Amino acid sequence: MLVSELLNPKKNNFDLFRLVAALMVIYGHAWAFVPGAPNTDVVARLLGFEYSGSLAVKFFFLLSGFLVTASLLTKPKVEEFLIKRAARIFPGLIVCLILTVLVVGPLFTQLSIVEYLSHPQSWKYLINNTFLYQIEWHLPGVFSDSKHGVNGSIWTLPLEVTCYLFLAAFFGVGIWRTQRLANVVLLVIIALSFFVPEYLPGYWSNNKESHLLPGCFALGALFATNQQMISINKTGLLSLTILAALLWGTSVKVFVFYLCFFYACLYIGSLPFVVEKLKIPVDPSYGVYIYGFVVQQVLAHWLPGKGIIFNQLVAAIIALGLGVASWLWVEKPAMHWVRKILSDKDQLTSLGAVMTEKTTRIFTRVSGKHLLIIFGLVLLAWAMHFLSLYFIFPGHYSPLAFHHSDFYIPASFAYGPGDGYSFANLLHWPRPLFMWFYKFTGYFGHPGSVAWVVGIVFLNAALSALLAKHWLKLTVDRNFVLCFALYCFLLFTQPYFYTFYSQDIGSQLSYLLLLSGSLVFFLLSERYLVLASVLLFIASACAFLVKETYILAFGFIYFCWFIYYIKQQPLRALAPGVAVFIAGVVSALVNFKTKSVFVNLEAEAGSSYQISIDPFSVLKELARYSSEGITPALILAFALIIFQIHKTYKDKLLTLGAGLCIAFALLAWIPNALLPNHHFEGYSFNGLYIAFLLLFFVLKMVQDKISFKPMLIVLLVLVAFSPLTSIKKYHGTRNTWVLAMEQVQKNMLAGFNQATSQLKDTEQPITVLVTGITSPFHPFGFAPSIRSFPNGGKANYVFVVPKEFPTNVGTKVDLVQFIAEADKDKWAYDQEWQFDEQGKLVAIKTKN
Repeated sequence: MLVSELLNPKKNNFDLFRLVAALMVIYGHAWAFVPGAPNTDVVARLLGFEYSGSLAVKFFFLLSGFLVTASLLTKPKVEEFLIKRAARIFPGLIVCLILTVLVVGPLFTQLSIVEYLSHPQSWKYLINNTFLYQIEWHLPGVFSDSKHGVNGSIWTLPLEVTCYLFLAAFFGVGIWRTQRLANVVLLVIIALSFFVPEYLPGYWSNNKESHLLPGCFALGALFATNQQMISINKTGLLSLTILAALLWGTSVKVFVFYLCFFYACLYIGSLPFVVEKLKIPVDPSYGVYIYGFVVQQVLAHWLPGKGIIFNQLVAAIIALGLGVASWLWVEKPAMHWVRKILSDKDQLTSLGAVMTEKTTRIFTRVSGKHLLIIFGLVLLAWAMHFLSLYFIFPGHYSPLAFHHSDFYIPASFAYGPGDGYSFANLLHWPRPLFMWFYKFTGYFGHPGSVAWVVGIVFLNAALSALLAKHWLKLTVDRNFVLCFALYCFLLFTQPYFYTFYSQDIGSQLSYLLLLSGSLVFFLLSERYLVLASVLLFIASACAFLVKETYILAFGFIYFCWFIYYIKQQPLRALAPGVAVFIAGVVSALVNFKTKSVFVNLEAEAGSSYQISIDPFSVLKELARYSSEGITPALILAFALIIFQIHKTYKDKLLTLGAGLCIAFALLAWIPNALLPNHHFEGYSFNGLYIAFLLLFFVLKMVQDKISFKPMLIVLLVLVAFSPLTSIKKYHGTRNTWVLAMEQVQKNMLAGFNQATSQLKDTEQPITVLVTGITSPFHPFGFAPSIRSFPNGGKANYVFVVPKEFPTNVGTKVDLVQFIAEADKDKWAYDQEWQFDEQGKLVAIKTKN
């Protein structure tokens, strides 16, 4: 039987195999819940390199890669594929998480119900795990003695979703257009996964359980890709079994085993007896998998001492019931609803009960294909981000690392006690929406808050490219994708991008809001001018209440818009400028009311935020930011682009449009240029999203089939080799210092995670003396952030401040008492956490 025939649901019984695999996970996990019981796992004894739960997980990835790739090949629509995958994973997961937080948690927590429900960790568990990012393992006071968290099984879900995203991305960029290319890509992934996993991204290679998963997924996908060429029969199974036996003692043993194992599963799953006699009417496997671990936890704590077999059998029965309920009442209805929506030719009209016909037309105008393009561009931006950082600067890929105390602000806002940092109170702060964003991202942990900024940067790059597409009337083809990749390469290799972009959160978010509002205005204003203007006002007001960086730059864009449209469509010419102006006024009033230090006309002379309108000072600062932001090679390249545009099209508007890209960068630098005592090289990145759009003018000439090959070669050489002219800046004092601080913060985060994790609930919080930290940047810089670490709120801290940075000495902030080195012996403490100069945790000493 060919694999293509086997894919017919009537000729296989994969639902049964999935259920068996889910039950194997429960079987294999039982030893974790019965301490001291002899491990008699059958699979572990037979194979020696896997236990039953691990083998089951590999099977899930093998079968998933096989089935979802076949599905995508049958219906090659990436957006529908992703929607269906989301409908399969998230509804059941969300219900499981809600039941865990609201039922299991209150029943088993050692805290009072009020303390449990008001604890940020309860909701962090729900939110983070819903989005499958920065998985949270613990609920406050729930199963505190468990090493494996509340639900250890969900560790595979982010990895499975990542496989879906990679498959969609590879398919979307055309790898499956030729079977040979698809086979090469899949074989490379298999080879990396099984033989050199250290070259995989960190989330795959960081432990022995995860590095084989992409290889298993790719192996399943390889079978689906070659479904017309692979036969499933006794001869094939016998041949692979013999091959596995012959190679059992070699380095390819594991790969050959999984190849043979998967082939055997396909063969057995297609046997007439298995298909006809053992077919099950439901598919409870996913529910059994996600509920099984929690059920085993409950049994172990509720009925301790019952033994392995009791835990395995009772947990399997209960999880099976929950799995059937999840399938019938959550998963199946969700997938049925999604299929119904996708099968309806007029998808959005079917939602007419919720949306009016006019709203539907608007929604159609700004979504659909645009969303799919954005998604693909964001993935490509991520790939270029990796290549730029790993191979150019800084030479490693740690996108969620940070170097400064400012990165502890989000967690301190999110976990701070009382209502001092409540959303209501933060409205009275300068840049109030910036503070809101800080607080929101703080719930995702320290790396999670950085991840939001990184994601915004990718989205900014994608939306900027769409702005160029709309403006220059470009088509999205292979050349557009290559141009966008080059555009991202320039952005991410900018000399001070890495060392500052994630710290300048406000500028990144402000740009995103303004750009989104502008794109919506451009798309809607011709037919829905009032609505488009209102949306632009809201986006602009929010952007300026985050940060004022782009107020002049976007204001200038709408001034140019006014000049262009005033004679043709006066109202349309005025509308965006008025919307942005009113938003700017609102922002200014809020700044004056909150007495913002960032916009303070009465700032003390010589202070960081003293505003200088001296033309020579402003020009000097603009020159500094220009030299830091754009390399000489790029200046020459951009001058050649503008010259070629003028020479080719003889169109003043198009030439002025190219010049506008550079003008935008200058105007984006002016707010910082007005603060000569607050100069940071990283601010030179502001405005480059638009300045580097000059590359898309080259694309326009290519798509218009303009012949300029010699010039094109020169431009590509200048752009590609532009990072070489920044080597001195890459290794300059500022960047070197930032990288050193980044390593210290990595060490410190690992140390505090380790130290706080061993804290236990006690009647009175213990006192911890923290010594040895010499860096000016540490979690105590924003004291409430210590609460965001595991069990961080279960102690009081006496922090010996660095000698060279004696901040807050003699004061207590939240849980932290700040003292000088000389006063250390005056304090009683229960534990001492010793750090070294590099931020590494050296020792945890318990006082007898």
